[in-house]
Amino acid sequence: GFISCILSVFVVFVASARG
Repeated sequence: GFISCILSVFVVFVASARG
């Protein structure tokens, strides 16, 4: 769903930010 898509992008973004 929409929430799942946003959550997935958020997780990837946080992972990238943490390195």
